[in-house]
Amino acid sequence: ALGPVLCFGADVVLNVCYATTEPTGAAFHYMTLRKLTELLEATAQCFFQGYIAIRLANPGKIFPEVHGASVDPWLLGASLIFSLRGVREAWGKLTEYARYHTGGDRRSFLVKMMGLGKGLVPSHFFSQLSTRRAVTIEGRWSGTSMAELGNLGRAARASLVLEELQILDAAWLL
Repeated sequence: ALGPVLCFGADVVLNVCYATTEPTGAAFHYMTLRKLTELLEATAQCFFQGYIAIRLANPGKIFPEVHGASVDPWLLGASLIFSLRGVREAWGKLTEYARYHTGGDRRSFLVKMMGLGKGLVPSHFFSQLSTRRAVTIEGRWSGTSMAELGNLGRAARASLVLEELQILDAAWLL
């Protein structure tokens, strides 16, 4: 009975931290994984909301009449649109991060994320490399794989806007 309360509390705390600071390490990977699980949640919502809309519209009178239930069609439509938007955004993030980390293999990326991103470079660095003129990398990355560091280097080289890349405390490279 305490599990759902702890999960809810962790979600609230991590979302507040995520909004106020730039998360790193396991916290960043947890929040990324949480965002990616919304893909499953939003997809299921789309199916259920679509089913409700079809039942209420009852095209061709193929279903029995619905009695005792009233759903505002505008509210249902808005909810369906937001669910579709959530699917699109989560799918886009999954595709983007999988491209950075696993050459586009979404399944392999999700498997790595289920381990809270062990061995992965935080994905926000890839985004920064493609959008910022100057990027500073710091932290202890001794658990990061060389292949992943190679991915980061290739992203830096391919960036059209990056002019300066600074690595602080590079002892983790040795």
